[in-house]
Amino acid sequence: MNRNDTFDEITRLANERLDIWRQAGKSAMTDAMRARLHQIEGQLPTLWDLLRREIAAGQRRVTRETISLADLAA
Repeated sequence: MNRNDTFDEITRLANERLDIWRQAGKSAMTDAMRARLHQIEGQLPTLWDLLRREIAAGQRRVTRETISLADLAA
Protein backbone atom coordinates (compact mmCIF):
# COMPACT_ATOMS: atom_id res chain seq x y z
CA MET A 1 0.00 0.00 0.00
CA ASN A 2 1.37 3.44 -0.80
CA ARG A 3 0.48 6.81 0.66
CA ASN A 4 -2.32 7.43 -1.86
CA ASP A 5 -3.78 3.96 -1.34
CA THR A 6 -3.73 4.42 2.42
CA PHE A 7 -5.40 7.81 2.22
CA ASP A 8 -8.00 6.45 -0.21
CA GLU A 9 -8.79 3.63 2.23
CA ILE A 10 -9.12 6.11 5.12
CA THR A 11 -11.48 8.22 3.00
CA ARG A 12 -13.53 5.20 1.94
CA LEU A 13 -13.94 4.00 5.53
CA ALA A 14 -14.76 7.50 6.82
CA ASN A 15 -17.43 7.86 4.13
CA GLU A 16 -18.84 4.43 4.95
CA ARG A 17 -18.97 5.40 8.64
CA LEU A 18 -20.82 8.61 7.74
CA ASP A 19 -23.29 6.67 5.58
CA ILE A 20 -24.01 4.29 8.44
CA TRP A 21 -24.68 7.20 10.80
CA ARG A 22 -26.95 8.81 8.21
CA GLN A 23 -28.91 5.57 7.85
CA ALA A 24 -29.12 5.30 11.63
CA GLY A 25 -30.59 8.80 11.73
CA LYS A 26 -33.46 7.67 9.52
CA SER A 27 -34.19 4.37 11.27
CA ALA A 28 -32.96 2.30 14.17
CA MET A 29 -29.35 1.17 14.06
CA THR A 30 -29.08 -2.56 13.48
CA ASP A 31 -26.63 -4.94 15.10
CA ALA A 32 -24.88 -5.29 11.73
CA MET A 33 -24.47 -1.52 11.50
CA ARG A 34 -23.05 -1.39 15.03
CA ALA A 35 -20.65 -4.22 14.24
CA ARG A 36 -19.46 -2.50 11.05
CA LEU A 37 -18.95 0.80 12.90
CA HIS A 38 -16.90 -1.06 15.49
CA GLN A 39 -14.76 -2.58 12.70
CA ILE A 40 -14.26 0.78 11.03
CA GLU A 41 -13.37 2.48 14.32
CA GLY A 42 -10.78 -0.24 14.87
CA GLN A 43 -9.23 0.16 11.41
CA LEU A 44 -9.04 3.94 11.13
CA PRO A 45 -6.45 4.62 13.86
CA THR A 46 -4.15 1.97 12.38
CA LEU A 47 -4.53 3.41 8.89
CA TRP A 48 -3.86 6.95 10.12
CA ASP A 49 -0.74 5.69 11.89
CA LEU A 50 0.37 3.91 8.73
CA LEU A 51 -0.18 7.06 6.66
CA ARG A 52 1.87 9.16 9.10
CA ARG A 53 4.66 6.58 8.94
CA GLU A 54 4.55 6.50 5.14
CA ILE A 55 4.80 10.28 4.99
CA ALA A 56 7.61 10.38 7.56
CA ALA A 57 9.50 7.65 5.75
CA GLY A 58 9.23 9.50 2.45
CA GLN A 59 7.50 6.53 0.89
CA ARG A 60 10.09 4.12 2.23
CA ARG A 61 8.63 0.60 2.03
CA VAL A 62 6.38 0.71 5.12
CA THR A 63 3.36 -1.58 5.02
CA ARG A 64 0.88 -3.03 7.45
CA GLU A 65 2.89 -6.24 7.36
CA THR A 66 6.17 -4.55 8.39
CA ILE A 67 4.70 -2.66 11.33
CA SER A 68 4.47 -4.75 14.46
CA LEU A 69 1.91 -4.25 17.21
CA ALA A 70 4.73 -3.05 19.45
CA ASP A 71 5.47 -0.28 16.95
CA LEU A 72 1.84 0.85 17.05
CA ALA A 73 1.91 1.07 20.84
CA ALA A 74 4.97 3.35 20.75
